[in-house]
Order: sequence, then structure tokens, then C-alpha cells
Amino acid sequence: MSVERIIESLGKHRGVKQIILLDEELTDIIKDEESQVVGSFGIPIENEAMKECLSKEIKLCIYCDYSFEHPDDSIMFMKDGEGNIVGQDVADCKKPQFEEKDGLMWLSEDFVLYPGADMGPDIRMVMVSQRYHGFSEEDDVSEAVLFFPATSTDCIIKSRYGYPQDPQVGTAIMGLSLR
Repeated sequence: MSVERIIESLGKHRGVKQIILLDEELTDIIKDEESQVVGSFGIPIENEAMKECLSKEIKLCIYCDYSFEHPDDSIMFMKDGEGNIVGQDVADCKKPQFEEKDGLMWLSEDFVLYPGADMGPDIRMVMVSQRYHGFSEEDDVSEAVLFFPATSTDCIIKSRYGYPQDPQVGTAIMGLSLR
């Protein structure tokens, strides 16, 4: 299947407003901007999701609203210097499982810290990609992964393509591998 047909198919998915095939120049801009992003309280971010998405054969920018597919697993992990997970985001569909666990400290409605977490000097946030489940066999896509860039990157992408700075529409970067 051609890239154009994949884009046409994806354009029919819930929440998708517009799709753009990323060029190398914008890919480099995204990498540069995302490398400068730090988390709350200055916590460094390792954006494994971006690296995975941008390593795929096809790279797309999707303008989407909140009805677009939500993660069904954690995509953000807080790790200590040894690589141990000390906290993570909790996907809506998994909240009941986490609410049953004792001793978790909820930092927000969707992020938990584990009891006894070592918040030493080497703490970092690791972003992992979200698997996208919206393609069918006919689309010839063997793998589709997503990441949602930082607000500053979102603004750069929207400006580049003249998309309105609408807070109801975000950008998602999708990397695709074909069958």
C-alpha cells in the first residue's frame, strides 16, 4: 500500500483532523526541540518514544483532538539512577488495578510513586512510545507507534504548516513500519 493510501485510511480514524508526511528538516527540528525539554522540577527526560517513532520508515504528524486513541498502557516512567521504576503514569483503563494497590502515592490523578522510591540525584523521566491499534490488515502496516511532543514542539510544528494554535487540537508523531 502506498503512503498516500495509508494517510487516506488514517484520516478516517476518530479524532484525526489532518495528517502531514514529515520531511527530514522538520524531523531534525523536532529532535532538537525535544532534546531541550525538561520535566517538572528540572527532571531530565529521555525521550525513547521520539527516537523509536523517528526511526521508522514512515513518519507522520497527526493533528488530532482528544477523541484520538488514548494510551492503553503507561508511556511515562520515572526511573532512578539504577534504572528502577519509582513512578509511572497510569492509563485510564488501568486505574482500577492501581487503585487497589496499597501504599502508592498519587502525585496527580494519573501518576503514581511507589512506596520507598529513591528520589536520588539521578532521577529521570523516560518516555516510551504508545502502540497505535487503529490499522487493519488491509493497511499493510506491521507496526505503528506514537509520541505526543512537548508543547513547544507542538507550537513549532503547527507554525511550520500554518495550523491554528488551537488548544483543542494537539500533534502526535507516528512512526510506521510496513509489512
